[in-house]
Amino acid sequence: MGSDFMLDDARMKQHRRWERYFKRNKERVRKLWRESYWRRRDRLLEIRRERERQRRRRIKALVIQHYGGRCVCCGEDIIEFLSIDHIGQDGSLQKRRHGIKGGTEFYCWIIKNNFPEGFRVLCYNCNKAIALYGICPHSAIVDIKIAEERKQILRHYSWGHPLCSCCGEANLALLSIDHINGGGSRHFKQVGWGTRFYKWVFKNNFPDGFQVLCFNCNLAKGFYGYCPHRQR
Repeated sequence: MGSDFMLDDARMKQHRRWERYFKRNKERVRKLWRESYWRRRDRLLEIRRERERQRRRRIKALVIQHYGGRCVCCGEDIIEFLSIDHIGQDGSLQKRRHGIKGGTEFYCWIIKNNFPEGFRVLCYNCNKAIALYGICPHSAIVDIKIAEERKQILRHYSWGHPLCSCCGEANLALLSIDHINGGGSRHFKQVGWGTRFYKWVFKNNFPDGFQVLCFNCNLAKGFYGYCPHRQR
């Protein structure tokens, strides 16, 4: 007890000395603080961004684990490839009704509402295929029809044999076009999403800067800045 009291007393004396010094040298201290901040600014911002990324991963992992922890269609269990699907509903419409966006805001809404029923875990491949074609190729009895224009574009950026340049996925219904150097969202806002984008590629004679990725690899790269296949 006595040592703790002496330590607290020493801290108080040090704090008072610092207050007196600061009152006498306000401008000098503030200048040193500013200089120190700008020297470390990039590092501090990166630390803040990494903490935010870790927070989002924890929130997503909590939700994914509650609903089973793996894709109910294909069994994929890598967290970066997993998403929450609205069973038998239009997910975008449901989110608009509740006034929420996707991503972390959606996962927080699920937690806040005590993990309601009507959701399941799907990987991006299965989720996007169901959204585009109404069925996932993993459970399809017949081949899914792919627009010929889309097939040509996938063949062009895969040297004639459509497959994901990261993991080797070859099912056409699970393949997409990726902007190699990023900026896909900005570009889609300019030329349009989905079919409009593929028409733009076809009309502009297959410009450089694109590659074929499956939805898993493409969306993981977009959301996290990397694909788990490349980190193994």
